[in-house]
Amino acid sequence: LDQVGNSDGALSNRNMVTNGSMQHWQRGISNTSVNDGVYLADRFSMRTSNNGWYRADQSTDAPEGFPYSLKITSLGSNTPSSGAYIFFSQKIEGFNTVPLAYGTASAKTVTLSFYVRSSLAGTHGGAIRNNAQNRSYPFSYTINAIDTWEYKTITIVGDTTGTWVGATNGIGLELIWNLGSGSNNIGTAGAWQSAGKLGATGEVNIVSTNGATLYLTGVQLELGTATPFEHRPISEELAACQRYTYVIGGSGVTTLGGGSMYTSTAVNIDISLPVQMRGVSPSLTPVPNGTGNWLNVYVGATGTLSNATPQVGEGVQASIRLYATNAHSGSSPSAAGAAVWCMVLAGAKLIISEEL
Repeated sequence: LDQVGNSDGALSNRNMVTNGSMQHWQRGISNTSVNDGVYLADRFSMRTSNNGWYRADQSTDAPEGFPYSLKITSLGSNTPSSGAYIFFSQKIEGFNTVPLAYGTASAKTVTLSFYVRSSLAGTHGGAIRNNAQNRSYPFSYTINAIDTWEYKTITIVGDTTGTWVGATNGIGLELIWNLGSGSNNIGTAGAWQSAGKLGATGEVNIVSTNGATLYLTGVQLELGTATPFEHRPISEELAACQRYTYVIGGSGVTTLGGGSMYTSTAVNIDISLPVQMRGVSPSLTPVPNGTGNWLNVYVGATGTLSNATPQVGEGVQASIRLYATNAHSGSSPSAAGAAVWCMVLAGAKLIISEEL
Protein backbone atom coordinates (compact mmCIF):
# COMPACT_ATOMS: atom_id res chain seq x y z
CA LEU A 1 0.00 0.00 0.00
CA ASP A 2 1.14 3.59 -0.58
CA GLN A 3 0.97 6.27 2.11
CA VAL A 4 -2.66 7.09 1.43
CA GLY A 5 -3.85 3.51 1.47
CA ASN A 6 -4.41 3.09 -2.24
CA SER A 7 -3.10 -0.23 -3.46
CA ASP A 8 -3.51 0.51 -7.18
CA GLY A 9 -2.53 4.14 -7.79
CA ALA A 10 0.64 6.22 -7.53
CA LEU A 11 1.53 8.30 -4.49
CA SER A 12 1.68 11.48 -6.60
CA ASN A 13 0.19 12.48 -9.96
CA ARG A 14 -2.56 9.97 -9.39
CA ASN A 15 -5.37 12.35 -10.44
CA MET A 16 -6.09 12.09 -14.18
CA VAL A 17 -8.26 15.24 -14.04
CA THR A 18 -6.58 18.60 -14.72
CA ASN A 19 -7.69 21.63 -12.69
CA GLY A 20 -9.99 19.54 -10.52
CA SER A 21 -9.87 22.21 -7.80
CA MET A 22 -11.15 24.84 -10.27
CA GLN A 23 -8.26 27.19 -9.47
CA HIS A 24 -7.40 28.24 -13.06
CA TRP A 25 -9.76 30.27 -15.27
CA GLN A 26 -7.56 31.65 -18.07
CA ARG A 27 -10.40 32.56 -20.42
CA GLY A 28 -12.63 34.33 -17.89
CA ILE A 29 -14.71 33.65 -14.80
CA SER A 30 -18.31 34.00 -15.99
CA ASN A 31 -20.58 33.45 -18.97
CA THR A 32 -24.04 34.89 -18.51
CA SER A 33 -25.62 32.61 -21.10
CA VAL A 34 -23.64 29.54 -22.10
CA ASN A 35 -23.34 28.58 -25.76
CA ASP A 36 -22.06 25.24 -27.00
CA GLY A 37 -18.33 24.64 -26.67
CA VAL A 38 -17.53 27.44 -24.20
CA TYR A 39 -14.69 26.90 -21.72
CA LEU A 40 -14.57 28.71 -18.38
CA ALA A 41 -12.68 26.81 -15.71
CA ASP A 42 -9.67 25.47 -17.58
CA ARG A 43 -10.23 22.06 -19.19
CA PHE A 44 -14.00 22.04 -18.47
CA SER A 45 -16.12 22.50 -21.59
CA MET A 46 -19.76 23.59 -21.53
CA ARG A 47 -21.85 21.65 -24.05
CA THR A 48 -25.43 22.26 -25.08
CA SER A 49 -27.74 21.81 -28.04
CA ASN A 50 -29.89 24.58 -26.55
CA ASN A 51 -27.84 27.77 -26.24
CA GLY A 52 -28.75 30.07 -23.39
CA TRP A 53 -30.38 27.53 -21.08
CA TYR A 54 -27.81 27.98 -18.31
CA ARG A 55 -24.94 30.17 -17.18
CA ALA A 56 -21.59 29.24 -15.64
CA ASP A 57 -19.48 31.18 -13.14
CA GLN A 58 -16.46 30.92 -10.91
CA SER A 59 -17.65 30.79 -7.30
CA THR A 60 -15.77 31.27 -4.04
CA ASP A 61 -18.40 29.10 -2.38
CA ALA A 62 -16.37 25.93 -1.94
CA PRO A 63 -15.69 23.31 0.73
CA GLU A 64 -12.85 23.92 3.17
CA GLY A 65 -9.45 23.56 1.50
CA PHE A 66 -10.61 24.55 -2.00
CA PRO A 67 -10.32 28.04 -3.55
CA TYR A 68 -13.18 27.92 -6.05
CA SER A 69 -15.98 25.89 -7.50
CA LEU A 70 -17.68 25.84 -10.89
CA LYS A 71 -21.24 27.12 -10.47
CA ILE A 72 -24.01 26.24 -12.93
CA THR A 73 -27.32 28.15 -12.83
CA SER A 74 -30.43 27.25 -14.85
CA LEU A 75 -31.87 30.23 -16.74
CA GLY A 76 -35.38 28.89 -17.20
CA SER A 77 -37.85 26.04 -16.74
CA ASN A 78 -36.93 24.17 -19.89
CA THR A 79 -37.96 20.75 -21.16
CA PRO A 80 -35.26 19.14 -23.29
CA SER A 81 -36.23 17.23 -26.42
CA SER A 82 -35.37 13.54 -26.64
CA GLY A 83 -32.20 14.29 -28.60
CA ALA A 84 -31.00 17.27 -26.55
CA TYR A 85 -27.56 17.30 -24.95
CA ILE A 86 -26.90 19.59 -21.99
CA PHE A 87 -23.80 18.86 -19.93
CA PHE A 88 -20.26 19.91 -19.08
CA SER A 89 -17.22 17.69 -19.26
CA GLN A 90 -13.47 17.24 -19.27
CA LYS A 91 -11.75 15.28 -22.03
CA ILE A 92 -8.68 13.42 -20.75
CA GLU A 93 -5.74 12.83 -23.07
CA GLY A 94 -4.91 9.31 -24.21
CA PHE A 95 -1.34 9.48 -22.82
CA ASN A 96 -2.89 9.95 -19.36
CA THR A 97 -5.43 7.12 -19.63
CA VAL A 98 -3.04 4.40 -20.87
CA PRO A 99 -2.78 2.80 -17.38
CA LEU A 100 -6.53 2.06 -17.46
CA ALA A 101 -6.03 -0.56 -20.21
CA TYR A 102 -9.62 -0.06 -21.35
CA GLY A 103 -10.70 -2.29 -24.20
CA THR A 104 -8.55 -5.17 -22.93
CA ALA A 105 -9.00 -8.05 -20.52
CA SER A 106 -6.77 -6.15 -18.07
CA ALA A 107 -9.04 -3.09 -17.81
CA LYS A 108 -8.64 -1.43 -14.42
CA THR A 109 -11.21 -0.24 -11.91
CA VAL A 110 -11.19 3.51 -11.25
CA THR A 111 -12.85 5.76 -8.69
CA LEU A 112 -14.32 9.17 -9.43
CA SER A 113 -14.62 11.51 -6.44
CA PHE A 114 -15.79 15.11 -6.13
CA TYR A 115 -17.47 17.69 -3.91
CA VAL A 116 -20.90 18.87 -5.03
CA ARG A 117 -23.83 20.95 -3.83
CA SER A 118 -27.15 21.66 -5.48
CA SER A 119 -30.43 23.42 -4.86
CA LEU A 120 -32.16 20.25 -6.07
CA ALA A 121 -32.16 17.11 -3.91
CA GLY A 122 -32.41 13.64 -5.39
CA THR A 123 -30.56 11.61 -8.00
CA HIS A 124 -28.10 13.42 -10.27
CA GLY A 125 -25.92 11.85 -12.94
CA GLY A 126 -23.17 11.84 -15.49
CA ALA A 127 -21.11 9.38 -17.51
CA ILE A 128 -17.72 8.31 -18.78
CA ARG A 129 -17.50 7.65 -22.51
CA ASN A 130 -14.90 6.90 -25.18
CA ASN A 131 -13.72 9.04 -28.06
CA ALA A 132 -15.89 7.20 -30.60
CA GLN A 133 -18.92 7.84 -28.34
CA ASN A 134 -20.05 4.23 -28.70
CA ARG A 135 -19.06 3.05 -25.20
CA SER A 136 -20.25 4.74 -22.01
CA TYR A 137 -20.80 4.15 -18.32
CA PRO A 138 -23.65 6.27 -16.91
CA PHE A 139 -23.33 6.94 -13.18
CA SER A 140 -25.59 8.46 -10.55
CA TYR A 141 -25.11 10.12 -7.20
CA THR A 142 -27.55 11.46 -4.62
CA ILE A 143 -27.88 14.99 -3.27
CA ASN A 144 -29.18 14.33 0.23
CA ALA A 145 -29.55 17.91 1.47
CA ILE A 146 -30.07 21.01 -0.67
CA ASP A 147 -27.45 23.78 -0.71
CA THR A 148 -24.99 21.69 1.30
CA TRP A 149 -21.53 20.52 0.22
CA GLU A 150 -21.37 16.73 -0.03
CA TYR A 151 -18.49 14.41 -0.96
CA LYS A 152 -19.24 11.69 -3.50
CA THR A 153 -17.29 8.65 -4.69
CA ILE A 154 -18.23 6.44 -7.63
CA THR A 155 -16.38 3.22 -8.42
CA ILE A 156 -16.32 2.23 -12.09
CA VAL A 157 -15.19 -1.19 -13.28
CA GLY A 158 -12.93 -1.15 -16.33
CA ASP A 159 -14.36 -1.64 -19.80
CA THR A 160 -12.91 -4.83 -21.30
CA THR A 161 -14.47 -4.25 -24.73
CA GLY A 162 -14.91 -1.38 -27.14
CA THR A 163 -12.34 0.84 -28.84
CA TRP A 164 -10.36 3.19 -26.61
CA VAL A 165 -7.59 5.59 -27.60
CA GLY A 166 -4.18 4.43 -26.37
CA ALA A 167 -0.86 6.25 -26.01
CA THR A 168 -1.68 9.21 -28.27
CA ASN A 169 -2.58 12.86 -27.77
CA GLY A 170 -6.20 12.13 -28.70
CA ILE A 171 -9.21 11.77 -26.39
CA GLY A 172 -8.62 8.90 -23.96
CA LEU A 173 -11.99 9.37 -22.27
CA GLU A 174 -14.57 12.05 -21.54
CA LEU A 175 -15.82 12.66 -18.00
CA ILE A 176 -19.34 14.13 -18.01
CA TRP A 177 -21.76 15.83 -15.60
CA ASN A 178 -25.26 15.89 -17.06
CA LEU A 179 -27.54 18.91 -16.61
CA GLY A 180 -30.67 17.67 -18.36
CA SER A 181 -29.95 15.85 -21.61
CA GLY A 182 -32.88 14.25 -23.44
CA SER A 183 -34.11 10.69 -23.07
CA ASN A 184 -32.09 9.41 -26.05
CA ASN A 185 -28.88 10.42 -24.29
CA ILE A 186 -29.39 8.84 -20.89
CA GLY A 187 -29.19 5.20 -19.80
CA THR A 188 -29.15 2.80 -16.88
CA ALA A 189 -26.56 3.72 -14.26
CA GLY A 190 -23.82 1.34 -13.17
CA ALA A 191 -23.13 -0.64 -16.35
CA TRP A 192 -21.18 -0.22 -19.59
CA GLN A 193 -23.29 0.40 -22.66
CA SER A 194 -22.63 0.28 -26.39
CA ALA A 195 -23.72 3.89 -26.88
CA GLY A 196 -22.46 7.34 -25.97
CA LYS A 197 -24.79 8.12 -23.05
CA LEU A 198 -24.45 11.34 -21.05
CA GLY A 199 -26.32 10.59 -17.85
CA ALA A 200 -28.46 8.19 -15.84
CA THR A 201 -32.13 7.32 -16.17
CA GLY A 202 -34.27 9.00 -13.49
CA GLU A 203 -31.87 11.81 -12.67
CA VAL A 204 -32.81 15.39 -11.81
CA ASN A 205 -32.78 17.87 -14.71
CA ILE A 206 -31.08 21.07 -13.56
CA VAL A 207 -32.29 23.05 -16.60
CA SER A 208 -35.92 22.17 -15.92
CA THR A 209 -36.06 24.37 -12.80
CA ASN A 210 -35.53 28.11 -13.18
CA GLY A 211 -32.70 29.28 -10.92
CA ALA A 212 -31.57 25.77 -9.97
CA THR A 213 -27.87 25.55 -9.14
CA LEU A 214 -25.10 22.97 -9.18
CA TYR A 215 -21.59 23.59 -7.76
CA LEU A 216 -18.62 21.28 -8.37
CA THR A 217 -15.00 21.13 -7.19
CA GLY A 218 -12.38 18.68 -5.94
CA VAL A 219 -12.76 16.41 -8.96
CA GLN A 220 -10.47 13.38 -8.99
CA LEU A 221 -10.30 10.27 -11.19
CA GLU A 222 -7.79 7.65 -10.12
CA LEU A 223 -6.94 3.98 -10.28
CA GLY A 224 -8.30 1.83 -7.47
CA THR A 225 -10.13 3.27 -4.50
CA ALA A 226 -10.67 6.91 -3.54
CA THR A 227 -7.91 8.86 -1.81
CA PRO A 228 -7.91 12.45 -0.50
CA PHE A 229 -7.86 15.06 -3.25
CA GLU A 230 -4.38 15.65 -4.67
CA HIS A 231 -3.62 19.37 -4.27
CA ARG A 232 -0.84 20.09 -6.75
CA PRO A 233 1.22 23.33 -6.59
CA ILE A 234 -0.54 26.16 -8.41
CA SER A 235 2.33 26.54 -10.92
CA GLU A 236 2.30 22.83 -11.71
CA GLU A 237 -1.46 22.81 -12.26
CA LEU A 238 -1.27 25.92 -14.46
CA ALA A 239 1.43 24.30 -16.60
CA ALA A 240 -0.84 21.26 -17.03
CA CYS A 241 -3.65 23.58 -18.20
CA GLN A 242 -1.32 25.42 -20.59
CA ARG A 243 -0.61 22.19 -22.47
CA TYR A 244 -4.14 22.73 -23.85
CA THR A 245 -4.66 26.50 -23.67
CA TYR A 246 -2.34 29.47 -23.19
CA VAL A 247 -3.87 32.95 -22.88
CA ILE A 248 -1.80 36.09 -23.44
CA GLY A 249 -3.20 39.38 -22.16
CA GLY A 250 -6.53 40.06 -20.52
CA SER A 251 -5.75 43.13 -18.41
CA GLY A 252 -2.87 45.56 -19.09
CA VAL A 253 -0.72 45.82 -22.22
CA THR A 254 1.17 42.55 -22.69
CA THR A 255 4.29 41.95 -24.76
CA LEU A 256 3.57 39.40 -27.47
CA GLY A 257 7.04 39.21 -28.98
CA GLY A 258 9.28 40.25 -31.83
CA GLY A 259 9.11 39.34 -35.47
CA SER A 260 9.32 40.77 -38.96
CA MET A 261 7.16 42.11 -41.75
CA TYR A 262 6.31 39.30 -44.16
CA THR A 263 4.87 41.78 -46.66
CA SER A 264 4.25 45.51 -46.31
CA THR A 265 1.13 44.78 -44.23
CA ALA A 266 1.47 41.19 -42.94
CA VAL A 267 3.62 40.22 -39.96
CA ASN A 268 5.29 37.11 -38.59
CA ILE A 269 5.55 37.06 -34.79
CA ASP A 270 7.55 34.42 -32.91
CA ILE A 271 5.92 33.32 -29.65
CA SER A 272 7.66 31.14 -27.09
CA LEU A 273 5.22 28.95 -25.16
CA PRO A 274 5.59 28.27 -21.42
CA VAL A 275 5.14 24.50 -21.86
CA GLN A 276 4.93 22.06 -24.73
CA MET A 277 1.40 22.10 -26.08
CA ARG A 278 -0.56 18.99 -27.02
CA GLY A 279 0.03 19.56 -30.75
CA VAL A 280 1.83 21.85 -33.19
CA SER A 281 -1.09 23.60 -34.92
CA PRO A 282 -3.15 25.35 -32.23
CA SER A 283 -6.11 27.57 -32.97
CA LEU A 284 -5.44 31.28 -32.41
CA THR A 285 -8.41 33.34 -31.28
CA PRO A 286 -8.00 37.10 -30.71
CA VAL A 287 -10.42 38.74 -28.27
CA PRO A 288 -10.57 42.49 -29.01
CA ASN A 289 -10.83 45.19 -26.37
CA GLY A 290 -13.42 47.96 -26.32
CA THR A 291 -11.92 49.63 -29.42
CA GLY A 292 -12.37 46.48 -31.52
CA ASN A 293 -8.60 45.91 -31.75
CA TRP A 294 -6.32 43.42 -30.05
CA LEU A 295 -2.82 43.94 -31.52
CA ASN A 296 -0.34 46.83 -31.69
CA VAL A 297 2.42 46.36 -34.29
CA TYR A 298 5.47 48.59 -33.93
CA VAL A 299 7.76 49.20 -36.91
CA GLY A 300 10.48 51.49 -35.62
CA ALA A 301 8.91 53.93 -33.16
CA THR A 302 5.47 53.91 -34.79
CA GLY A 303 2.72 51.51 -33.79
CA THR A 304 -0.50 50.67 -35.57
CA LEU A 305 -3.59 49.12 -33.98
CA SER A 306 -5.00 46.02 -35.62
CA ASN A 307 -7.85 43.53 -35.36
CA ALA A 308 -6.18 41.14 -37.83
CA THR A 309 -7.10 37.46 -37.61
CA PRO A 310 -3.99 35.41 -36.80
CA GLN A 311 -3.04 31.93 -37.95
CA VAL A 312 -0.17 29.53 -37.26
CA GLY A 313 2.61 29.95 -39.82
CA GLU A 314 4.99 27.38 -38.38
CA GLY A 315 4.92 25.54 -35.10
CA VAL A 316 6.55 23.14 -32.74
CA GLN A 317 5.14 22.21 -29.38
CA ALA A 318 7.28 24.77 -27.50
CA SER A 319 6.86 27.76 -29.84
CA ILE A 320 4.78 29.02 -32.74
CA ARG A 321 5.10 31.62 -35.48
CA LEU A 322 1.96 33.70 -35.64
CA TYR A 323 1.10 35.05 -39.10
CA ALA A 324 -1.35 37.93 -39.39
CA THR A 325 -2.41 39.66 -42.61
CA ASN A 326 -3.52 43.31 -42.68
CA ALA A 327 -1.79 43.76 -39.35
CA HIS A 328 0.12 46.94 -40.16
CA SER A 329 -0.98 50.14 -41.88
CA GLY A 330 1.39 52.72 -40.40
CA SER A 331 3.39 55.29 -42.31
CA SER A 332 6.76 54.15 -40.94
CA PRO A 333 8.93 51.85 -43.07
CA SER A 334 7.12 48.56 -43.47
CA ALA A 335 8.97 46.73 -46.23
CA ALA A 336 9.17 42.96 -46.12
CA GLY A 337 11.84 41.92 -43.64
CA ALA A 338 11.56 45.00 -41.41
CA ALA A 339 11.81 44.18 -37.71
CA VAL A 340 8.63 44.55 -35.65
CA TRP A 341 7.66 44.48 -31.99
CA CYS A 342 4.11 43.51 -31.05
CA MET A 343 1.91 44.02 -28.01
CA VAL A 344 -1.51 42.70 -26.98
CA LEU A 345 -3.61 45.75 -26.13
CA ALA A 346 -4.99 46.43 -22.65
CA GLY A 347 -8.28 44.61 -22.22
CA ALA A 348 -7.63 42.32 -25.20
CA LYS A 349 -6.25 38.79 -25.24
CA LEU A 350 -4.99 36.08 -27.57
CA ILE A 351 -6.20 32.55 -26.85
CA ILE A 352 -3.82 29.84 -28.10
CA SER A 353 -5.67 26.52 -27.88
CA GLU A 354 -4.88 22.85 -28.43
CA GLU A 355 -7.94 21.51 -26.62
CA LEU A 356 -9.09 17.96 -27.16
